[in-house]
Amino acid sequence: MSSSHKGVKKDKRSNLNTSTNIYRVLFEETATAMLISDEDNRISLVNRELENLIGYSKDELEGKMGLEDFIRLEDVKKINCYYKQRRRDDDITNNYEVEIIHKLGIERIALLQISLINNCKRSIISLIDITERKRLEEKMIYLGYHDDLTGLYNRYYYEEMIGKLNRVDKLPLSIVIADSNCLKMVNDTFGHEAGDRVIQIIADILQDNTREKDIVARWGGDEFGILLPNTSLRDAIKIIERIRVSCRKWDKGLVTPSIALGVATKTEVDQCIRKIINIAENRMYNDKLKNKRSVDNSLIISLERSLLSKDHEIGKHIRRVRTLALKFGKALNLSSEELKNLSLLARLHDIGKLGVSERIFNKKDALTVEELDQLKRHCEIGYRVVRNFQELLPIANSILFHHERWDGKGYPQGLEGKEIPLLARIISIVDFYEMITRERSYQKKNSHKEALEELEKHKGTKFDPELVDKFINSNIF
Repeated sequence: MSSSHKGVKKDKRSNLNTSTNIYRVLFEETATAMLISDEDNRISLVNRELENLIGYSKDELEGKMGLEDFIRLEDVKKINCYYKQRRRDDDITNNYEVEIIHKLGIERIALLQISLINNCKRSIISLIDITERKRLEEKMIYLGYHDDLTGLYNRYYYEEMIGKLNRVDKLPLSIVIADSNCLKMVNDTFGHEAGDRVIQIIADILQDNTREKDIVARWGGDEFGILLPNTSLRDAIKIIERIRVSCRKWDKGLVTPSIALGVATKTEVDQCIRKIINIAENRMYNDKLKNKRSVDNSLIISLERSLLSKDHEIGKHIRRVRTLALKFGKALNLSSEELKNLSLLARLHDIGKLGVSERIFNKKDALTVEELDQLKRHCEIGYRVVRNFQELLPIANSILFHHERWDGKGYPQGLEGKEIPLLARIISIVDFYEMITRERSYQKKNSHKEALEELEKHKGTKFDPELVDKFINSNIF
């Protein structure tokens, strides 16, 4: 062999060794986790990034472990299937999402890519950690289909599911439309945070009383829709009754949740699903109207109960004010309608205090200017509350103005004299008398005589002078 031929062979070997070293360096130093395995999934070589990704060392992995030791078994089966099909189909995908398990037991999601090495039964497998990307994707999908406030499905998903469930194998398909009866009143009384809490409570009640296969969605505001596949009208009505019972039994907050409900059922393929939804919606509105009086009464009682729970003394105060006010009203020869409204006013004149913070309400020391301003807001809050109820509209202005003064120095609007409603003028006198003659934890009570002297002192300034004279000279005590 000539020396030149030997030189060529030597150069080839040198080039091959150089190429091998380059590839090994690339394999070792690449920022992607990589390994080499044979077709029975035994690992022969790993790089540093793979060690970092799965927590096992090179010594633990090479020649001793297989893919199934850190890749979920179901995903290893995909790889085995790839090897079999690759022999018959060059176009088969070589990218898979797999679940990997770190040595410490931490589960991650990785994008796995297989590249066959020519002329041997080995493959280079790369793994890219996509856990955070998958979490972000799942979060985006979740947010796209769910309501932020309640965690229920949103209207977009609800509409999508109407299309998917509107088929013969899902019949009978019942649709329930639900709407809160109390959200506006809660927002007016306690603010929008409390209103949001009511929506969450209603969402929980709807979810708790439906089945796993049912779709419960919040449309927006205080409206909800429920899809009940393979559910007859009779069974849907049973679900509605369970929801009503749960509302009545709920006793963990300021107001008992109240929901108007309507249901309709699609039983035939050719029935228009939109017409079924409209029927359910109309039945919900009928339910709201039909039960408005009883719902209003329940809400009023619920509000009174909440007010009484804020202060154990207020119950006695309300009862005494009501008794005295009715006696005084009769002494003034008020009509039966006026007496009825006076009784309601005595019960509810301070209902706006539900919107005052517990800290201010129960403070024993003198209130600051800011705290006094907040306390004074109870007149306006009470006004907004009672305007939600038809039965209470006649006393709305009296609630708003029951802290006005005869001389115009009261609040909230500085009305004076007979600009102040008659019932408000009456209740302010009775309220004052009851307050100063009642034993309280932070103030000694006045005698009856002392209280009348105080009223005499303030007539023409705080109080209507004519009404004060009639109160003092009445035989109601």
